[in-house]
Amino acid sequence: MKSLLLLSVGLGVVGLSACSSTQNPPPNPIPSTRAYVAQLAGTWNTNFTLDTALADRIQLAEIESSEKDPNDFYIWGTNKVGGIALGWYDPKTSEYVIASDFRDVTQYYEFSSIASDGRVSGNTWFSSESGFSDDYAFTGQRTLGTASLNASRARAEASQLFQKLRTNQR
Repeated sequence: MKSLLLLSVGLGVVGLSACSSTQNPPPNPIPSTRAYVAQLAGTWNTNFTLDTALADRIQLAEIESSEKDPNDFYIWGTNKVGGIALGWYDPKTSEYVIASDFRDVTQYYEFSSIASDGRVSGNTWFSSESGFSDDYAFTGQRTLGTASLNASRARAEASQLFQKLRTNQR
């Protein structure tokens, strides 16, 4: 009986010493999203259907880093009515997101890739104080170019809106 107990204790010690000599690699740092976000620069024309066919035009030009995480970037610009529009890449879901703010309602466009010709397809939905809408299919086309922005007015507003939308995303 004593030899059996000694053997199990001996195996436990061997197991522990083997485990303690094995080193785990350090956790992977969260990569910067800047390269992904840069792909959102340009003018976006989107099409989707609710009861009727609808379209939007979004211009994104200015890349900024998040106040909370210097590796988390977003791009901002304007939508067709002059409201703030934002774009970012979510590394957790591997999705691009463009959010277009219309005072009381925010429209989100989410897609997983951008074709070499700038075409995208994905889901769009709306968010307001009352909650989220259903998802609707959308298609979009990015054209490269520089958007003209009123940077002095909008930079601070875009930063605040990014923090709000990023935390309120479903």
